[in-house]
Amino acid sequence: MAMMNVCNGIAYVYSGGQSTRITDKFFIAIGTGYLFNIIPLPVVYMVILIIVFSFLLSKTKFGTYVYAIGGNREAATLSGIKTTRNYAITYVLCAALAAFAGVLTASWLATGQPTAGDGMELNAIAASVIGGASLSGGIGSMLGTLGGVFLLQIITNIFNLVGLASFYQQIAKGIIIIAALLLNRAIDAKK
Repeated sequence: MAMMNVCNGIAYVYSGGQSTRITDKFFIAIGTGYLFNIIPLPVVYMVILIIVFSFLLSKTKFGTYVYAIGGNREAATLSGIKTTRNYAITYVLCAALAAFAGVLTASWLATGQPTAGDGMELNAIAASVIGGASLSGGIGSMLGTLGGVFLLQIITNIFNLVGLASFYQQIAKGIIIIAALLLNRAIDAKK
């Protein structure tokens, strides 16, 4: 969170708080293009990333280590897992994916906006929790998170269709997140 605030501040300083129009057609095509003039490229990227990270988390030692560290860092360290190294790798992967998401957003909007993506970190956490990931760690899956993304987007679309103002949507999403966390905690308590 601290680094996020630092980077936000740098973006505001660099841009002067102003949007910058992007005119490079190749760059814009990264987020708005189509594969075979049928499938939007962001959908292609999503499918590839889900496959890669599902494999990485379920079929590799690194994935096993990530779940173990998330479940109990101290136990993972005592069992010989290099927790600091795996934390670093995980943070680098997260940063690379966040950068890629930023490129896609800028490409899709055809502008560089210092405020684009503000608040999206909470949507990501909400989608993960709704999809079954435990905030206490060690539990979750890519497909569950994908389901959480779809459910959260359906809820947002319903709010838009009924004309609910955006600030009320934030309140409603916050309540949904709290409900998902309480449900998550109740499930964890039964274990």
